[in-house]
Amino acid sequence: TVQTYLALIGVLRENSLKTTVSVKPTALGLDISDALCEESLTRLLSVAAPDLFIQIDMEGSPHTQSNARTSCASSTTTARSVRWRSNIR
Repeated sequence: TVQTYLALIGVLRENSLKTTVSVKPTALGLDISDALCEESLTRLLSVAAPDLFIQIDMEGSPHTQSNARTSCASSTTTARSVRWRSNIR
C-alpha cells in the first residue's frame, strides 16, 4: 500500500493539486511492526514534503499507542508536521 500512496502523491504533484493525503497506519505495516510503519511513514513524509500534507487517520484502540509512537517518531525524523484525525469515539 505504500506504493499506492507514493503513486497517489505523484499524481497529485503532476496535476499541481495541493491537498492532504490521509493514511492508515495499518496500511503502512503497523500490524507487522512499529518499525515498518515508521519507515513507511517517514518515506511518505519525505516524498510529500514540502507541498503536500500527510494526515494520519487514527485507528481503533488496539492501535492507539502504536499510532502515536510511530507518528511522532516519523514526524520528528523528517521535520514534517503531521495532522491527526481520530476515529475513536
